Amino acid sequence: MIITIAIPYINGILHIGHIYELYISNIYFNIIKKYFNCKIFTGLDCHGLIKKNNILKLEYLNKKKIKYFNIKILQKKTNTFINKRITNWIFIIFCDKNIVFGKSSLKFFNYKKNFFIPDKYIKVICKKCKFEIENFYCINCKKNNFLFKIKLFKHISIKKTNNIYLKNYLFKDWDFTRNGKYFGFCLISKKNIFFYVWFDALISYISNNIIFLKKSIYETKFIQFFGKDITYFHYIFNIILKFLNLKKTIFFIHGFIKCKNKISK
Repeated sequence: MIITIAIPYINGILHIGHIYELYISNIYFNIIKKYFNCKIFTGLDCHGLIKKNNILKLEYLNKKKIKYFNIKILQKKTNTFINKRITNWIFIIFCDKNIVFGKSSLKFFNYKKNFFIPDKYIKVICKKCKFEIENFYCINCKKNNFLFKIKLFKHISIKKTNNIYLKNYLFKDWDFTRNGKYFGFCLISKKNIFFYVWFDALISYISNNIIFLKKSIYETKFIQFFGKDITYFHYIFNIILKFLNLKKTIFFIHGFIKCKNKISK
Protein backbone atom coordinates (compact mmCIF):
# COMPACT_ATOMS: atom_id res chain seq x y z
CA MET A 1 0.00 0.00 0.00
CA ILE A 2 1.34 3.42 -0.98
CA ILE A 3 0.10 6.76 0.36
CA THR A 4 0.81 9.73 -1.90
CA ILE A 5 0.45 13.46 -1.30
CA ALA A 6 -0.04 15.93 -4.15
CA ILE A 7 3.42 16.81 -5.45
CA PRO A 8 4.29 20.49 -4.76
CA TYR A 9 5.22 22.64 -7.74
CA ILE A 10 8.74 24.02 -8.09
CA ASN A 11 7.73 27.72 -8.19
CA GLY A 12 8.20 28.08 -4.43
CA ILE A 13 8.80 26.30 -1.12
CA LEU A 14 6.06 24.43 0.73
CA HIS A 15 3.22 26.67 1.95
CA ILE A 16 0.60 26.21 4.68
CA GLY A 17 -1.70 24.17 2.39
CA HIS A 18 1.04 21.60 1.75
CA ILE A 19 1.87 21.30 5.46
CA TYR A 20 -1.84 20.88 6.27
CA GLU A 21 -2.04 18.04 3.74
CA LEU A 22 1.14 16.41 5.06
CA TYR A 23 -0.26 16.37 8.60
CA ILE A 24 -3.55 14.76 7.49
CA SER A 25 -1.77 12.06 5.47
CA ASN A 26 0.69 11.32 8.30
CA ILE A 27 -2.15 10.67 10.74
CA TYR A 28 -3.58 8.06 8.35
CA PHE A 29 -0.12 6.63 7.66
CA ASN A 30 0.61 6.09 11.37
CA ILE A 31 -2.67 4.17 11.71
CA ILE A 32 -2.41 2.12 8.49
CA LYS A 33 1.24 1.05 8.95
CA LYS A 34 0.24 -0.91 12.07
CA TYR A 35 -1.85 -3.25 9.92
CA PHE A 36 -0.31 -3.12 6.41
CA ASN A 37 3.08 -2.79 4.76
CA CYS A 38 2.80 0.88 3.85
CA LYS A 39 4.98 3.70 2.45
CA ILE A 40 4.22 7.43 2.27
CA PHE A 41 5.53 9.52 -0.60
CA THR A 42 5.62 13.02 -2.04
CA GLY A 43 8.10 14.80 -4.27
CA LEU A 44 9.00 17.94 -6.13
CA ASP A 45 7.43 18.77 -9.48
CA CYS A 46 10.44 19.96 -11.50
CA HIS A 47 8.87 20.57 -14.92
CA GLY A 48 6.70 23.10 -16.70
CA LEU A 49 8.26 26.45 -15.86
CA ILE A 50 9.93 28.45 -18.63
CA LYS A 51 12.02 30.27 -16.03
CA LYS A 52 14.47 27.81 -14.49
CA ASN A 53 14.50 27.67 -10.70
CA ASN A 54 17.26 26.37 -8.47
CA ILE A 55 15.86 22.85 -7.95
CA LEU A 56 18.51 21.74 -5.44
CA LYS A 57 17.95 24.83 -3.28
CA LEU A 58 14.16 24.36 -3.27
CA GLU A 59 14.53 20.66 -2.48
CA TYR A 60 16.83 21.51 0.45
CA LEU A 61 14.43 24.16 1.81
CA ASN A 62 11.45 21.80 1.50
CA LYS A 63 13.25 19.02 3.38
CA LYS A 64 14.29 21.50 6.06
CA LYS A 65 10.68 22.69 6.45
CA ILE A 66 9.32 19.12 6.64
CA LYS A 67 11.94 18.27 9.28
CA TYR A 68 10.95 21.39 11.25
CA PHE A 69 7.33 20.17 11.40
CA ASN A 70 8.54 16.68 12.44
CA ILE A 71 6.96 14.92 9.44
CA LYS A 72 8.57 11.72 8.17
CA ILE A 73 8.03 11.25 4.46
CA LEU A 74 9.87 10.03 1.34
CA GLN A 75 10.64 12.77 -1.18
CA LYS A 76 11.64 12.30 -4.81
CA LYS A 77 11.75 14.58 -7.84
CA THR A 78 9.78 14.16 -11.07
CA ASN A 79 12.84 14.74 -13.30
CA THR A 80 14.50 11.39 -12.49
CA PHE A 81 15.80 9.12 -15.25
CA ILE A 82 13.50 6.27 -14.22
CA ASN A 83 10.47 8.58 -14.44
CA LYS A 84 11.53 9.63 -17.95
CA ARG A 85 11.84 6.00 -19.08
CA ILE A 86 8.55 4.82 -17.57
CA THR A 87 6.65 7.90 -18.82
CA ASN A 88 7.78 7.06 -22.36
CA TRP A 89 7.07 3.32 -21.90
CA ILE A 90 3.51 4.06 -20.79
CA PHE A 91 3.07 6.38 -23.76
CA ILE A 92 4.19 3.55 -26.10
CA ILE A 93 1.82 1.09 -24.37
CA PHE A 94 -1.06 3.56 -24.87
CA CYS A 95 -0.15 3.97 -28.54
CA ASP A 96 -0.21 0.17 -29.00
CA LYS A 97 -3.60 -0.04 -27.29
CA ASN A 98 -5.00 2.79 -29.45
CA ILE A 99 -5.74 4.91 -26.38
CA VAL A 100 -4.03 8.08 -27.65
CA PHE A 101 -4.54 10.09 -30.80
CA GLY A 102 -3.08 13.22 -32.37
CA LYS A 103 -4.96 16.23 -33.66
CA SER A 104 -4.44 19.92 -34.34
CA SER A 105 -5.59 22.30 -31.62
CA LEU A 106 -5.39 26.01 -30.83
CA LYS A 107 -3.01 27.28 -28.15
CA PHE A 108 -2.15 30.72 -26.80
CA PHE A 109 1.27 31.81 -28.09
CA ASN A 110 3.42 34.79 -27.07
CA TYR A 111 5.27 36.06 -30.14
CA LYS A 112 7.30 38.56 -28.13
CA LYS A 113 8.69 35.91 -25.75
CA ASN A 114 8.49 33.10 -28.33
CA PHE A 115 6.75 30.37 -26.32
CA PHE A 116 3.34 28.77 -25.87
CA ILE A 117 1.81 30.30 -22.76
CA PRO A 118 1.49 27.86 -19.81
CA ASP A 119 -1.99 27.40 -18.35
CA LYS A 120 -1.09 29.14 -15.10
CA TYR A 121 -0.46 32.43 -16.93
CA ILE A 122 -4.01 32.59 -18.30
CA LYS A 123 -6.93 33.60 -16.08
CA VAL A 124 -9.78 31.10 -15.91
CA ILE A 125 -13.20 32.59 -15.12
CA CYS A 126 -16.37 30.82 -13.95
CA LYS A 127 -19.17 31.55 -16.42
CA LYS A 128 -21.82 31.36 -13.72
CA CYS A 129 -20.49 33.74 -11.07
CA LYS A 130 -17.58 35.42 -12.94
CA PHE A 131 -15.16 34.34 -10.20
CA GLU A 132 -11.49 33.72 -11.03
CA ILE A 133 -10.73 30.05 -10.38
CA GLU A 134 -8.03 27.39 -10.58
CA ASN A 135 -8.37 24.45 -12.95
CA PHE A 136 -11.96 23.19 -13.09
CA TYR A 137 -13.52 23.98 -9.72
CA CYS A 138 -15.13 27.23 -8.58
CA ILE A 139 -14.77 27.79 -4.81
CA ASN A 140 -17.29 30.66 -4.97
CA CYS A 141 -20.37 28.85 -6.33
CA LYS A 142 -18.86 25.41 -5.49
CA LYS A 143 -19.56 23.82 -8.85
CA ASN A 144 -17.71 22.48 -11.86
CA ASN A 145 -18.73 24.81 -14.66
CA PHE A 146 -18.03 25.58 -18.26
CA LEU A 147 -15.23 28.14 -18.27
CA PHE A 148 -13.70 30.76 -20.44
CA LYS A 149 -10.13 32.02 -20.43
CA ILE A 150 -8.92 35.62 -20.43
CA LYS A 151 -5.59 36.47 -22.02
CA LEU A 152 -3.13 38.28 -19.74
CA PHE A 153 -0.23 39.29 -21.99
CA LYS A 154 0.10 41.68 -24.88
CA HIS A 155 1.66 40.44 -28.12
CA ILE A 156 -0.15 37.11 -27.93
CA SER A 157 -2.24 35.24 -30.45
CA ILE A 158 -3.82 31.83 -30.93
CA LYS A 159 -1.63 29.41 -32.88
CA LYS A 160 -2.33 25.93 -34.25
CA THR A 161 -0.26 23.05 -32.89
CA ASN A 162 -0.15 19.28 -33.27
CA ASN A 163 -1.00 17.74 -29.91
CA ILE A 164 -1.56 14.23 -28.54
CA TYR A 165 -4.68 13.42 -26.54
CA LEU A 166 -5.64 10.66 -24.10
CA LYS A 167 -9.05 9.02 -24.67
CA ASN A 168 -10.22 9.04 -21.07
CA TYR A 169 -13.93 8.22 -21.66
CA LEU A 170 -15.10 10.05 -18.51
CA PHE A 171 -14.14 13.66 -19.25
CA LYS A 172 -13.25 15.46 -22.42
CA ASP A 173 -10.16 14.05 -24.19
CA TRP A 174 -7.08 15.21 -22.31
CA ASP A 175 -4.24 17.02 -24.10
CA PHE A 176 -1.09 15.70 -22.40
CA THR A 177 1.59 17.18 -24.69
CA ARG A 178 3.05 20.62 -25.25
CA ASN A 179 4.91 22.09 -28.23
CA GLY A 180 7.90 24.32 -28.71
CA LYS A 181 9.84 25.78 -25.82
CA TYR A 182 8.83 23.74 -22.77
CA PHE A 183 10.75 22.47 -19.76
CA GLY A 184 9.94 18.76 -19.44
CA PHE A 185 10.47 15.27 -20.88
CA CYS A 186 10.56 15.04 -24.66
CA LEU A 187 8.51 12.29 -26.33
CA ILE A 188 10.93 9.58 -27.39
CA SER A 189 9.50 9.29 -30.92
CA LYS A 190 8.61 12.93 -31.60
CA LYS A 191 10.62 16.03 -32.34
CA ASN A 192 9.98 19.17 -30.31
CA ILE A 193 6.94 17.68 -28.51
CA PHE A 194 7.04 17.37 -24.71
CA PHE A 195 4.92 15.68 -22.06
CA TYR A 196 2.69 18.09 -20.18
CA VAL A 197 3.95 18.62 -16.61
CA TRP A 198 0.89 16.90 -15.10
CA PHE A 199 1.38 13.72 -17.14
CA ASP A 200 4.90 12.92 -15.91
CA ALA A 201 3.92 14.08 -12.38
CA LEU A 202 1.13 11.47 -12.30
CA ILE A 203 3.42 8.76 -13.69
CA SER A 204 5.99 9.62 -10.99
CA TYR A 205 3.59 8.11 -8.42
CA ILE A 206 4.38 4.80 -10.14
CA SER A 207 8.00 5.23 -11.27
CA ASN A 208 9.39 6.78 -8.07
CA ASN A 209 7.86 3.91 -6.07
CA ILE A 210 8.91 1.17 -8.48
CA ILE A 211 11.09 -0.51 -5.81
CA PHE A 212 8.01 -1.11 -3.66
CA LEU A 213 5.77 -1.94 -6.63
CA LYS A 214 7.88 -4.38 -8.65
CA LYS A 215 7.10 -7.47 -6.54
CA SER A 216 3.34 -6.96 -6.38
CA ILE A 217 2.43 -4.11 -8.74
CA TYR A 218 -0.99 -5.60 -9.53
CA GLU A 219 -1.84 -5.99 -5.83
CA THR A 220 -0.62 -2.64 -4.51
CA LYS A 221 -3.21 0.01 -3.66
CA PHE A 222 -2.62 3.75 -3.91
CA ILE A 223 -4.20 6.04 -1.30
CA GLN A 224 -3.98 9.66 -2.46
CA PHE A 225 -4.42 12.89 -0.51
CA PHE A 226 -4.95 16.13 -2.44
CA GLY A 227 -6.98 19.35 -2.56
CA LYS A 228 -10.21 19.52 -4.53
CA ASP A 229 -8.78 21.98 -7.11
CA ILE A 230 -6.65 19.17 -8.63
CA THR A 231 -9.31 16.43 -8.45
CA TYR A 232 -9.53 16.31 -12.26
CA PHE A 233 -5.89 15.26 -12.71
CA HIS A 234 -6.10 12.53 -10.07
CA TYR A 235 -9.19 11.10 -11.74
CA ILE A 236 -7.04 10.99 -14.87
CA PHE A 237 -4.47 9.00 -12.86
CA ASN A 238 -7.19 6.49 -11.99
CA ILE A 239 -7.96 6.16 -15.70
CA ILE A 240 -4.25 5.59 -16.46
CA LEU A 241 -4.14 2.83 -13.80
CA LYS A 242 -7.22 1.24 -15.39
CA PHE A 243 -5.53 1.20 -18.81
CA LEU A 244 -2.48 -0.46 -17.20
CA ASN A 245 -4.72 -3.07 -15.50
CA LEU A 246 -3.72 -1.85 -12.03
CA LYS A 247 -5.90 -1.32 -8.97
CA LYS A 248 -7.88 1.89 -8.60
CA THR A 249 -6.80 4.68 -6.26
CA ILE A 250 -8.58 5.51 -3.00
CA PHE A 251 -9.09 9.29 -2.82
CA PHE A 252 -9.06 11.56 0.24
CA ILE A 253 -10.03 15.01 -1.03
CA HIS A 254 -9.72 17.87 1.44
CA GLY A 255 -11.01 21.43 1.22
CA PHE A 256 -9.05 24.67 1.02
CA ILE A 257 -7.60 26.70 3.86
CA LYS A 258 -9.46 29.98 3.40
CA CYS A 259 -9.43 33.46 4.85
CA LYS A 260 -12.11 35.04 2.60
CA ASN A 261 -10.18 33.71 -0.39
CA LYS A 262 -8.09 30.57 -0.79
CA ILE A 263 -4.71 30.75 0.97
CA SER A 264 -1.96 29.37 -1.27
CA LYS A 265 1.13 31.08 0.12
